[in-house]
Amino acid sequence: MGVPATVENVAAILSAMDAAWQYELTRCDLAMAKNSTYKFVKNASDWLDSQLLYYLADPMVHLITFDNRLKSRTKRSTQSNRILHFDDLLRMAKSG
Repeated sequence: MGVPATVENVAAILSAMDAAWQYELTRCDLAMAKNSTYKFVKNASDWLDSQLLYYLADPMVHLITFDNRLKSRTKRSTQSNRILHFDDLLRMAKSG
């Protein structure tokens, strides 16, 4: 892409991809846990969820979801506040 891999540019990319990274780390932790029943093949739709998280690289984007797992798996992310459960959105609309 012609962008130099400077310390600043790498830090910006890592920051922009934090939710996607945290989501994948959580999935790997689930799969590698002792006595794990998590199988990547049986959870293929998780891959699609992870792709949505790349939109958060744009700081103006928020995701609205009914998926509690998506919220839970990204809770350690600096971008987690931009992933809203639909019920949270309704609550915000009613209070505002």
